[in-house]
Amino acid sequence: MTLPRIATICVIGGCTAIRENGALKSIESIEVDARSEAPGERLKRIETKTMGPLQIARRAPSVMKMSNGSILVAGGCSGPGAHEGSIEIVCGTKSTSFDSLLPPHSCAASSSIDPDELLIVGGYDGFECLNQVSLVNVANNKQSVTRLPTFGSPLKNGAMVNGGNGELLIFGGWDGTRTMKSIFRMKLAEKDASLEMCGILPHPSEGHSANGHQNSVFIVGGYDGFAVTDRIVRFDTTNSTAKVLDVKLEVARENHTAQIIGNYLVVLGGWDGHNALDSIEVCRMARDLQWNPISPDLLLTELTSLDELSFPSSSRRIRYTCVAVSQRYLIVGTCSGTVYVFSRYASRHRSKLASLPVSILTIRDGSVNKLLISPSEMHVAVGSESGRISVASLGPASATASPAPALVYTVPGDVRRPDRVTALCWAAQGDVLFAGHFTGRVVQHKISSRSLFRTVYEQVAQFDGPIVQVSYSMGRLLISGNSSTFLVPLDTRESVQVGTKVRNELMGGCFGGPDGDDAFIIAARPHGRLWEANLVGTVYRDFTEPNQSTPSIDTSGAMAPSRLWKSRWLE
Repeated sequence: MTLPRIATICVIGGCTAIRENGALKSIESIEVDARSEAPGERLKRIETKTMGPLQIARRAPSVMKMSNGSILVAGGCSGPGAHEGSIEIVCGTKSTSFDSLLPPHSCAASSSIDPDELLIVGGYDGFECLNQVSLVNVANNKQSVTRLPTFGSPLKNGAMVNGGNGELLIFGGWDGTRTMKSIFRMKLAEKDASLEMCGILPHPSEGHSANGHQNSVFIVGGYDGFAVTDRIVRFDTTNSTAKVLDVKLEVARENHTAQIIGNYLVVLGGWDGHNALDSIEVCRMARDLQWNPISPDLLLTELTSLDELSFPSSSRRIRYTCVAVSQRYLIVGTCSGTVYVFSRYASRHRSKLASLPVSILTIRDGSVNKLLISPSEMHVAVGSESGRISVASLGPASATASPAPALVYTVPGDVRRPDRVTALCWAAQGDVLFAGHFTGRVVQHKISSRSLFRTVYEQVAQFDGPIVQVSYSMGRLLISGNSSTFLVPLDTRESVQVGTKVRNELMGGCFGGPDGDDAFIIAARPHGRLWEANLVGTVYRDFTEPNQSTPSIDTSGAMAPSRLWKSRWLE
């Protein structure tokens, strides 16, 4: 017989609106029955009730359960630009507030290190991110704040977990200029603290939650520098490796709270990028969050040597001009019009890897300046300086040997009036190729096994200036030039400008998110900025990548849709 295990989750403060508006004084208590041992049993909510309220509204405070059962609440934001340094102690429906030596702050990383000691790292004071480290002690009904050596960099929206033995793990955060993916280990000794970097998250993250369970830490949701994420990362404390799990949140969220109760990970509230959330999601540890740890002794490497790329270097007249890479091939173009196809697995027996290209293809009309392998790896598209578009067959992926590429499609250019190919994009099925040219033309080419003598192509758009990038998703083209990015539905071919402000730089754009109505547009802007827009070209978000003067954009086209996790473990 499995005895019920009653647990209580307290949700303290928070906010309901953007820009530090709608700060809350509320304290909600949720009691759950965490009988997780029996197969098929779910986490059952027994009762939800209101405690408190707080004396001061607090968004993103630091919180700790004390040894006597009271709750310590430190800092937080009470309104736009109003950040608190005070501390409240909540006992049942009563709370006591007092001033402290803490700097006014919210959004700090914090964790209890003893039943009555709370460590607070960083935060935000309304003007800048902080790097201060404070130790709050409330033992024996006395309150004290000790300043420790500062953190290595300013830190906001990070997450901290007590790793035991005086060690704390700090995950991600914002340092005032960028969203971070670093993992730090802080060691406490007396009134001193040392800091070392111990790992890297799979992606940048801030506004996430982190919870320890046995030899793992689960990092849930957050903001990755581009969008609110639904990912869950598991960090293995035994070998300091981190991996994104297959399971995802049903609703992407940041600035939420999460707790581990028995064999469940409970995720509550947060912000989805547009609205405050009141939903609760539950993952069952043994079923949903399994992961085989990564061996730290493994090394990822190519099975062939890159020395083979020196094959054509016997002639000083031959220079590589462009490259295309897929799972099976590495293909390079040259200034002489020759295309070299290297196989990443050049032999059926991998102990006898070839050191030469598996095939060579020659294109007329001079230099090759664009290459793109089709999604199925059946074809490679070649664009030349003259404007010629050629498509060569690479053979099926199941072939035991790579046959010589054969031209299946070609549209000649004009060497007297060249129109250089500047962008290539395959449709998802690999039967349609889109080509952008220096003069602003965008041409659609339909590819078939009989295309060599029956070329089918037509111009779908014309813009001023060279085409920088072409992306395709669900019957739409996203075309970037030197002045703007345009959305072109292929059924109407009426171009819609993304945003209203033009630019005068060569920048790209791509589709993001799942295919369909939930897709969105990312367009590069000057000075390291990016626009996020909907499918009618309306910009609803503007953010900055400070380390790049011109943001680089994924040129692979539409991103694969995320798999939604549908199983729920909450009644």
